[in-house]
Amino acid sequence: RDQGTPYRSARVPIKVHITDVNDNAPDIVDPQEDVVSVREEQPPGTEVVRIRAVDRDNGQNASITYSILKGRDSDGYGLFNIDAVTGVIRTRVVLDHEDRSIYRLAVAATDGGNPPKQSIRLLRVEVLDLNDNRPTFTSSSLAFRVPEDVAVGFVVGSVSPNERIDQQNMIDGNSDLFVTYTLTSLVKDVIEGAFDIDRHTGSLVVARQLDREVQSEFRLEIRALDTSASNNPQSSAITVKVEIADVNDNPPRWLNDPIELKISEATDVGAVIYNFSATDADTGSNSNLQYKLLSYTPMSSIAGSEISSEQTSTERKEAEPIFSVDALTGALTLLAPLDYESTQQYTLIVEAMDQSSNVSSRLRTKVTTILLVTDVNDNAPQFVSPVASSATVADQRFHTPPVAPVRASGALRIR
Repeated sequence: RDQGTPYRSARVPIKVHITDVNDNAPDIVDPQEDVVSVREEQPPGTEVVRIRAVDRDNGQNASITYSILKGRDSDGYGLFNIDAVTGVIRTRVVLDHEDRSIYRLAVAATDGGNPPKQSIRLLRVEVLDLNDNRPTFTSSSLAFRVPEDVAVGFVVGSVSPNERIDQQNMIDGNSDLFVTYTLTSLVKDVIEGAFDIDRHTGSLVVARQLDREVQSEFRLEIRALDTSASNNPQSSAITVKVEIADVNDNPPRWLNDPIELKISEATDVGAVIYNFSATDADTGSNSNLQYKLLSYTPMSSIAGSEISSEQTSTERKEAEPIFSVDALTGALTLLAPLDYESTQQYTLIVEAMDQSSNVSSRLRTKVTTILLVTDVNDNAPQFVSPVASSATVADQRFHTPPVAPVRASGALRIR
């Protein structure tokens, strides 16, 4: 902004890029439990578990490779291998529960930084007897994303173990029931009972109306219970995160409506009078707002007597706009001088509209602004009476001199 009167200003956007350094080690998030299992007598290459790690850094510093370490605490080294990219651990040999039922694996996640950072996780691999019939999942956690406006009964996803019970191990040859499922919330939910699970199929369904603005995430545990052997039931659990995706269902909100402002008639042209600001309970582009000055009355700062009756209000506005509103910041700027003696009040209508990516679903609200112009002493008194001297002078020896009243316009009155 320059130092002139009135001052002039210009703006330019500046983008600052923060470069990453490798200051975060990978965090192994899956599996959440340190004990995983695999059935005995499975062919080499059978998937045991999928390791997943995250790194808060960026770029090459966030790239992760997986490995199994050799050492005293990793007696399963050589019996299992891991995909360096996907983190999937598979068997290399046929395992026998009777020979050994538990192996230990030291799994490492190493990032691509220079120097690299590494995290190590110790896992226990249980070799299950064929008669155990324990349901097992390929991962210890799952994540789903569902829009907040889905109907009750919407199927979020299906959760099922990677193995079914053999036909001969069923309780009842006429029953289709192999595994039953139960659902438990891991945290205290604001929307209680939002989800339910089909105990036969493992389908996770919406049970109550969702609202992202009330609760944006749910953490659940689904447990699969083997019912084929009532004397020795086996179960496995998996954690599920359900993220509620935003829908543009909240219009912008104004803190006050109407808004009342006072401004001196001596305010410089180009000055920012006020900053309009509304809020939106949605998120992302659904909460980004733009502002627009829809109208204001009266549309000219010139006295009504000085405006041609042949000019339309639109022509007067285009000829000399008085106000403008910045679409991004909501700044209300004065574009023409004000005159209290001509106009003491303006009424402005301002609109806030969100920037949803779906243009047809954008929501908008209006606010009324009452702008009161305050007076400054910018007018000198003017004599309006008498027009010419009407006092007559007679013979002062015998008469009292007449007195003529004097009137002046403006804030000052003379007697």
